[in-house]
Amino acid sequence: MAVCVFDFTTFTSMKKLITIALIFPALLAFSQEQFNVILEDTVSHIASNVVETNDGYTVLSGTNNENGIRCIGLSKVNFTGNVIEKKLLDNDSIEYWEGLRHCLKRFDSDTVYFSGTLKSGDGKSGIFVYKTNDQLTAQELYTYDFDTIWKASFNITFSQDALYITGQHYNQNTESAQLFILKSDFFGNSLWKRFYGNIYESGDQILLTSNNQIVIGGVTNQSLSSSSNWYVIKTDTAGNLIWEKNYGHGSRNDGAVKAIVETQDSCILACGSYPGIENISDTYYDGCIRKIDQNGELVWEKFYRDYAKLENPSIVLTTNTVSDIVFKGNEYYFLGSNRDHRSASRGYLMKTNQNGEILWRKIYYAIDTNSTYQWLNSFQITNDKGFILSGYGNEYDRQGYDPPQQRWLIKTDSMGMDGLCNTEPDALQVNIDIPDTVCRADTIPVQIHIAGKSAPYTLSFSTGQVIDSIYYPPTFVPQEIGLGLVEMESGGSVYHSEDITEATISNHEWGECIVKNVDFHTPAATGDHNIQITLTDTYGESITITRSLHVEYCHDNIVQENENPALRIYPNPATDKLHLQLANLTQTQHAKIYDASGKLVSTHPIHIKTTTLAISHLKPGNYILKIDGISKGFTVVR
Repeated sequence: MAVCVFDFTTFTSMKKLITIALIFPALLAFSQEQFNVILEDTVSHIASNVVETNDGYTVLSGTNNENGIRCIGLSKVNFTGNVIEKKLLDNDSIEYWEGLRHCLKRFDSDTVYFSGTLKSGDGKSGIFVYKTNDQLTAQELYTYDFDTIWKASFNITFSQDALYITGQHYNQNTESAQLFILKSDFFGNSLWKRFYGNIYESGDQILLTSNNQIVIGGVTNQSLSSSSNWYVIKTDTAGNLIWEKNYGHGSRNDGAVKAIVETQDSCILACGSYPGIENISDTYYDGCIRKIDQNGELVWEKFYRDYAKLENPSIVLTTNTVSDIVFKGNEYYFLGSNRDHRSASRGYLMKTNQNGEILWRKIYYAIDTNSTYQWLNSFQITNDKGFILSGYGNEYDRQGYDPPQQRWLIKTDSMGMDGLCNTEPDALQVNIDIPDTVCRADTIPVQIHIAGKSAPYTLSFSTGQVIDSIYYPPTFVPQEIGLGLVEMESGGSVYHSEDITEATISNHEWGECIVKNVDFHTPAATGDHNIQITLTDTYGESITITRSLHVEYCHDNIVQENENPALRIYPNPATDKLHLQLANLTQTQHAKIYDASGKLVSTHPIHIKTTTLAISHLKPGNYILKIDGISKGFTVVR
């Protein structure tokens, strides 16, 4: 152990603010501050951590000092987003590198710790722990193992009597990198150090569980040339390994665990990315959340995919990463990054239930909609029940900032409103596509559109039918793609295709909009009906719409024919539209319609299992529809 002497410099800079403070009395019983700001400086910053203090927030970032030496910046920000104090942890002969998200942690009401790595010009490296107060006036720096063996500290946690530091350490005997845990007392004395893994392992996130065990999430490679997987280990507080597990695709690079938390049922929730799509040169990632039990067994995993469509050149791609987790009760909040419908980089805040089903998601950008190449890294729930989000962007010179890389800080209310990108929750909206004519006592798939403040939603029909537990689908697509067959290609060859049958439309005029098919039970009585359909959100707010339809008896032979599970068509007779439901569609098929003489009158490409054909051009009479070797008869009436 060594205590370093260092220069701790206070400096000032100019700053541009985009701040909007709004209060929604209908949603909140108290004021929740909102802002979306760039914390401008004359040098580049990458903000990785933020914690709330008694009088604002502390933001941790990687930066350079006035001599261009890598160092760490600490900024004290008040509750309205103004920087009131900024300091550097720097030394002209030593580089300081901060750890990853959550390396800045609160110990008590006025003390925070963070960990990182120090490097010298002669090839030495070491681990450090830094302690300060909310005013950034008191400081203690402890260093460990400052020598010529390569190492990096990525995160820290603590009990009441010790610090636990994790990261990566080069093993000279095996010529590989290993995950390490270093235990220290609060005076900077190293108590022990343990190593884990075989080839290439790293400890990126660490937590002390409620039963006093250590869980670390990071990354592993099975060999130096193999792909990477999530790596999670559990030890006791003496460093004895209880279990180690890896999770992931197996043959693609999954990357590292981005964040971990302990759930109320003593399981572990971890987040990061999953390599869902790959071609010869690129990997496209989905956001990933995994729940792991106390023995390291996978309880469930969820994937979240964002499609984007570039116009010039015309390219479809996917990008999503879940970067951070916090939870309150049975509700979980996730911070992530994605691309919008134009492929501009965005951050998002997503709320789910305890099973990873989406209740709402909010998208963020800095300054204006033209900003891009920006990411949100870490966040916390604030004392006013809102959220504080930190990140950075690389191209803010487009908006007049110099240098272009700047810190980005967002304060939202409990619904994710920041006053810039999200000024009020989405209004409750519903639409449902029910055919004008249906058969009595039938069950048919219909398409619904739903938007609002929060899932789960419930649909109630005046016929007595109720559809509950409607959540936002984890596939997000822009309207430019929509439902149906989506293909990703490179060099003229398709390397990925997906038949999207339900999705969240990411740029719908209503906001983020659920689009999916549900089964609708038609009335048993024939004749004309006005069906009232009521949508209710999780807060009990509701909206009602009315749909008119005509119910026919439908001949027994037609009903029996349409009960073929491979293909159903309805209504029959039909007027302007004919609905098709294919049970086993795996690729694009062509529906061909023949008149009574056997003449082919129209052909329709079919991409999805449930679709609607426009038949207003057909004259009244009898027709045969053929698709995938199946024939169905139907009648057109006017």
